[in-house]
Amino acid sequence: MATQTVEGSSRSGPRR
Repeated sequence: MATQTVEGSSRSGPRR
């Protein structure tokens, strides 16, 4: 699903 978005950063990992 969302991995490089705001939601993904909280589920998969921080993309920042």
